[in-house]
Amino acid sequence: MNQGGGSVGAAVEALRAGGVVAYPTEALYALAVDIRRPEAVEHLRLLKSREAHKPLALLVADPLDIYTLVADVSPGAQALMRAFWPGPLTLIFNAAPGLPAGVTAQTGTVAVRCSSHPVAAALARGLGGAITATGCNRGGGRGIRTAAELDPTLRSAVACVMDGVPEPVGTAVTVVDARLGAPTVVREGAITADAIHKAWAG
Repeated sequence: MNQGGGSVGAAVEALRAGGVVAYPTEALYALAVDIRRPEAVEHLRLLKSREAHKPLALLVADPLDIYTLVADVSPGAQALMRAFWPGPLTLIFNAAPGLPAGVTAQTGTVAVRCSSHPVAAALARGLGGAITATGCNRGGGRGIRTAAELDPTLRSAVACVMDGVPEPVGTAVTVVDARLGAPTVVREGAITADAIHKAWAG
């Protein structure tokens, strides 16, 4: 199956079957697999030509869903979650035991965000767990905002391409290491570093 504009139900079934789904987030298009299927995670890594040392970011529909993925949540991380979730903020946590090595890349960490995009949230909610939120590109290529920009090689390999309504804004998510006593802004994106530090301080 390789469909555009597929229903959420069809996309969820594709994920449950081990397939890859291209879907919109508030920031850019992303590729989803069910992280409970290690073979799907490894297939996604091969499809993206993902370097062995690079983890895969995850996306959840509800902040409470992170507690099966992370080992602990610092008070500062909780403040950032209250301030910016759902939204374009990925937080790096210590990973819970048992996550697929293909997700963590054996770093001991996991990067998660709670998305505000209705399609992204519906996919994670329908699946009943986290989905991957890695970009719709290969080997460090640029991110994309529309399904029409999807690389033909990727398009031929995914099970379903979801319509991007509303269209992603095209600005990368902000990534913050939230494990320590102060936030480390790994990548500044839609949310500024200044806003991160103010929210962390309360």
